[in-house]
Amino acid sequence: MQVFIGILKFIAFLLTFLLVKFGSVYCLNLPVFAVSVFLEAILVFIVTGVFVLVFDSSKRTFAEKLITALELSGCFIAVFFIFAVIKNAVNKTLFSALVNFMLTGLMGSLPFIRDKFLFDNTPKRYIKFDLILIAYFVGMKLLLNVLFLWLTSSFSADIDVLPYWLIAGFVCGIYVMKSIVFSISLSGYIEYDGREYPVFDSFRVGKSKLSDICIDEKGGKSTIFYVSVNAKGWTVRSNADITLEGDPVNKSAIVESGDTIEYDNNYFTVTASKGNIFKRLFIFFFLIIFVFCLNAQTGGDTFNSNDIITVTNVNYSCYPTINIYFNDTEIHKKLASKYTFSKRDFFILEDGNNPTDFRDISDSDRPADIVLVMDITGTLQDSYTKMRSTIENAMQSVAAVRNPMRVGLITFADTPDESIFRDLTTDYSYIIDSLIKAAPQSGGDYEENPYDALMRVRDFSFRDEAQKIVILVTDAPPHVKGDKGNKGRDFTNYSTEDVDKFFAGSPYMLYVVTYSRFADYHRLIKDDADLFDISSFESANVIIRDLTNVINNQIKMTYTAKRSKSFYTRNNNGVRDKITVYKDLDAHKAKNFYNQKKIKKNSFMNSLFDGF
Repeated sequence: MQVFIGILKFIAFLLTFLLVKFGSVYCLNLPVFAVSVFLEAILVFIVTGVFVLVFDSSKRTFAEKLITALELSGCFIAVFFIFAVIKNAVNKTLFSALVNFMLTGLMGSLPFIRDKFLFDNTPKRYIKFDLILIAYFVGMKLLLNVLFLWLTSSFSADIDVLPYWLIAGFVCGIYVMKSIVFSISLSGYIEYDGREYPVFDSFRVGKSKLSDICIDEKGGKSTIFYVSVNAKGWTVRSNADITLEGDPVNKSAIVESGDTIEYDNNYFTVTASKGNIFKRLFIFFFLIIFVFCLNAQTGGDTFNSNDIITVTNVNYSCYPTINIYFNDTEIHKKLASKYTFSKRDFFILEDGNNPTDFRDISDSDRPADIVLVMDITGTLQDSYTKMRSTIENAMQSVAAVRNPMRVGLITFADTPDESIFRDLTTDYSYIIDSLIKAAPQSGGDYEENPYDALMRVRDFSFRDEAQKIVILVTDAPPHVKGDKGNKGRDFTNYSTEDVDKFFAGSPYMLYVVTYSRFADYHRLIKDDADLFDISSFESANVIIRDLTNVINNQIKMTYTAKRSKSFYTRNNNGVRDKITVYKDLDAHKAKNFYNQKKIKKNSFMNSLFDGF
């Protein structure tokens, strides 16, 4: 009967964990934080209550045990609610992981808290098990999380049934650990009325429920006799008339294995044997087969969308206000028709995890500061003179829609001392005159030195609120660090990697007008649309027209940053690739998806066997 009850407890505990985990997969898919936390709290309340109830080995009534389990679960839920709110507010993966580990340890400590505050004299074997249980919960959470991540990454896909295998292993491990701890502490058994009772450090027979065996609750002394075990062996001490192998016991006597104690026609046989631990453990392992019957569908980590805006430029100069720029024909039409956009029309993510709402979108309030980085060697200088009116018209065209606009100039040839620098100004004629009047330079070789000029872009007096546009024009590949010029000196101190790193982490929008065959320039841009291939256009006038249209059509969107400023200034992979903007119907879907993803990340139940 006792074995059957033990199996039922095990099944109840295992199924509770499995069903709660199964339910959490669906309940936590709700995009509303408050509802998801409330539902998860109910699930956590159930599993903690059952956990405390199953591992209550006291001789109290079921009702008393149930009340204690509910009280402890209620206290745990109070702590859970507080940290759930904090995790949602902080929204940091590391912080959520640390809190989840703390809550896991707290869950495992519930039996210890119960025994410590409810009972005056808790047996040492239970205290030992309670303390090991706390370490087991925390240690197994780490082990199973790592195992889950390793298996899913090894198979390159989610293994739907894996969390349920891990849960079953976790629950079986608790019973295995309990059996091992109890077996180490076990000294033997006392057989009474066809049932074996384990003996640890002491064993009590009496007339109250506090005894290991309660013979009669009516009248008399609460303790009839008790058996204690130490290094010297077994000893029985009596408060009543008992016999040991037919001989009366006067207060105490030494007990040998196989001896029988008699009291009022009740017989207790002592066996100084720990029994077969494997036999006791086997009943827990074979039940793991139930896991095969359970399966669940889990959501992926990415949201696939066709309505994503391609960000071309990120200006963080007014941090925490961020201005991003992009081109979108549909949005242009809506802005032209005076359509008023709301927060539901867009959903912005920083680094794939930090959602933020846009504040404003405009195709009119878009001041621009444009720096021309111009090659003045060979035939290019003659081309500038011939295209003076085209260049001037282009500047006026941009100024008409990107007002207020300023233009700056820096020229280059082979060496930095051949450069002309003109800071940003609204006097466009002055900039054009400076370019045309610049003395043509002889390159001397095939490559030129645009990198020093590009790196001097930071010397211009850009306005914080203006989009910072840099236009490089050259018909030659670049000199790079290590190329030797006159007297063995390097043409430049910069490599392509240096310039790429600088622009990737800068608020500058770089356009390059050159030949597509020059591979180094492709590394400086993040999109092929940012390079205007000279050989693909009928004339320079067409290039200027297309480049002007691209600049004029830039739409500005403003939002408040959720990430630190270093996320923008030190993102060497290109910060614009880290900003995702969803629009139209997909904005609403994406917002719900990432709200669910955030809830799952901060979910305590989800972290137990899936992620940290």
